[in-house]
Amino acid sequence: MKNYLFLICSCILIYGLSTVFRKLSLERVNVIQFQLVASICYAATIPIWVYVLNSGEQSIRDITNESITFAVICTALQMSGALIFGSMLKSTKDIGVVTAMVSLSPIVTLAVSIMIFGEKLTVGKIIAFLFAILSVVFLNF
Repeated sequence: MKNYLFLICSCILIYGLSTVFRKLSLERVNVIQFQLVASICYAATIPIWVYVLNSGEQSIRDITNESITFAVICTALQMSGALIFGSMLKSTKDIGVVTAMVSLSPIVTLAVSIMIFGEKLTVGKIIAFLFAILSVVFLNF
């Protein structure tokens, strides 16, 4: 984990800022319009990703039907979550609290990864998630 400290901090900063800019955008457009613009931005990067993929050790031909299926399911879930999250952001000024509550999603990830990948549930993980839940409770007061 120590090797990832810079990347983790970068993700925290980027995701935190992106939520603020999403709220600023949603004050001016509806959630569906926002998702449309986001989808256009994602689509515009396709040529870049194909180039990067084909210039490395793997190529676009190495993608399997199974990996495509998982990617489509993942994207559909992320888009659904983004619509719900955007709707909540649009209707509140408490974006910090909403973001903190939504950020408890790793609890679901851990539960499913225990079932699918055999990840070990440790006392430390249980304590960390209890603190995360308590922090959201305290943010609401």
